[in-house]
Amino acid sequence: RRSMEGSSEAALTSDTAVTVAVMPFSMTGAHENGDIASGLEELLAARLNETDGLHSVTISEGSSPGSARLLVRGRVMANAGRLRVTAFLYDRGNANAVLGRAYVEGTRLTDLADALTWRLILERHAGRGERLTRAAVQSTQSLAAVKAYLMGERRFQLYSFSAAIDAFTLAVKSDSVFGLAYYRLSRAAEWDGRHALARSAAKLAGRFSDRLSDLDRRLVEARLVQLQGGMAEAERLYRELLVDYPEDTEVWLQLVEVLFRRNPLRGRSAE
Repeated sequence: RRSMEGSSEAALTSDTAVTVAVMPFSMTGAHENGDIASGLEELLAARLNETDGLHSVTISEGSSPGSARLLVRGRVMANAGRLRVTAFLYDRGNANAVLGRAYVEGTRLTDLADALTWRLILERHAGRGERLTRAAVQSTQSLAAVKAYLMGERRFQLYSFSAAIDAFTLAVKSDSVFGLAYYRLSRAAEWDGRHALARSAAKLAGRFSDRLSDLDRRLVEARLVQLQGGMAEAERLYRELLVDYPEDTEVWLQLVEVLFRRNPLRGRSAE
């Protein structure tokens, strides 16, 4: 049996990455110093390359983005020693639809690149309506943790639960108080038949739930009750959640799982 410390980062390398091309940023102010814009492009490409299954490339002036599926274009304005950066993320496979827009301001290129990456990732997933992914991006400050978390979600959706465990474990190793990653690790471990890991990860999710939204804190609470065998109480908690969050897919899935396990014990249909 593998422990939470025994996962391999190699498990994260096999998914096909989406190529994003960082196009040359325009520059105004500060004598239009092109080194500032090009430096930001390089940093942004490096950050994007570390997240969300992306493979990023920088494109020189006048060059074609080639087969890149996503494009980032932006502009930098320098004023009184501060830089103001606006960037747009485009989907070339959907008539160059705008997936997200990010605006940041500061003095350090590294900080600006981090903030741009963060917001473009969040905007990209907000456009896809992935609530848990958006919640994850908002509840950790570690880009490495985000990268591993997103990989775990993709593996989970493909029913590759062992690989999902590896990815979520890397996420919590990158950010040891990443409550939502512990929650998803618990879910993957249960589906993989690793019940001790499912319980220990759920407890850690509860311990580090302070950065979670009301919905996710209550999901963690209900899951802890469920794993401790309190199916009736878990059902009550999930039904209360549906009153407040009737459209949330995760709540419905968890309630269905509880009913599937509990109803046959009461002589009722699992459905």
